[in-house]
Amino acid sequence: MSVTGVPELDALIKGINKKAGRELVTDTIYENHGVIPTGSVTLDCALRTGGIPQGRVIEILGEPSGGKTSLCMSILAKAQQKRLAEDPECQKRDLVIDLEKTITGEFMRGFGINTDLVIHARPSTADEALQLARDLPRSGLIDIVMFDSVGAAQSERQAQRNIGDVDVGGISKLMHEALRNIVGTADETKTTYLFINHVTMNPGVRMGDPRTSPGGRALPYYTSVRLLLMTGKPHPTVPGAMQMRVQIKKNKMAPPFGNDPISFAFTYGVGVDPVNEIMDLLHTAGRLRNSGGQTKIRVTEDAEWEVIDESMEKGKAGCYDFLSKNPEAIERLVKIYRSL
Repeated sequence: MSVTGVPELDALIKGINKKAGRELVTDTIYENHGVIPTGSVTLDCALRTGGIPQGRVIEILGEPSGGKTSLCMSILAKAQQKRLAEDPECQKRDLVIDLEKTITGEFMRGFGINTDLVIHARPSTADEALQLARDLPRSGLIDIVMFDSVGAAQSERQAQRNIGDVDVGGISKLMHEALRNIVGTADETKTTYLFINHVTMNPGVRMGDPRTSPGGRALPYYTSVRLLLMTGKPHPTVPGAMQMRVQIKKNKMAPPFGNDPISFAFTYGVGVDPVNEIMDLLHTAGRLRNSGGQTKIRVTEDAEWEVIDESMEKGKAGCYDFLSKNPEAIERLVKIYRSL
């Protein structure tokens, strides 16, 4: 096998591979493993890739009541739908590491998650949790690892100490040691890691941004995508929903900059309503309107307005009902929005 086409280099590479006992250098060009939709078209488009990257480490951090766990549940549900659509007999499972001990089966099922395909672990310490996160995916049978959360993790040493005893940097050291192995496992097995983290205040900071996050600097360094969720507010137009606000702090899958905070309606225990979201997005973009009670769209800015479907009942309610029953129509509208 010729890797470089240069005999001298190929001979050196062959010797290095033989000494290592495996192919450290091959003729295979690295390719991304694909993406997993987040459940929100707004967020998928802001990421510029159609979702979060598969086989990478992702950090979902934010303020209290921002919807961190809920967003991870939405991603997990979409990951299950994607792999079962590709292979209905797929044997892969999802690992939910619940250090906060707050996730219930009812909560997961609300997002459309099949709990029979979820391994729900409740370890007592960060050591146990990181061991699970590192070792189980090596089987090649884990698709998503959800770690909830870094802020709730404590080392065995911290668990055994008395209240008031000081243990500096315990979790930071564990995270740094574990993540060096986890990033390699994620790439080899195409396992996606979702680490939930919290934004806290550092009282010792007198100048600059006092906000920080537990777990040290290893997690921000190793992640491919970091999403910052801000405290949610009631959505102004969708009853019972919160206005989830997200800022993309890091994205190694797309060009930098232009990552202003985005917002979308998110219902607790359910997720994003795809019909309401795409209707609102296209209406705001001037590509969808109700004319004479009939919903019309236009594919391009200069195109003529056209009826989505003649069988659709008039009014916004009729449009919502039609799209809810026709996923292919939603996909068409999503493609129009992504082309803007």
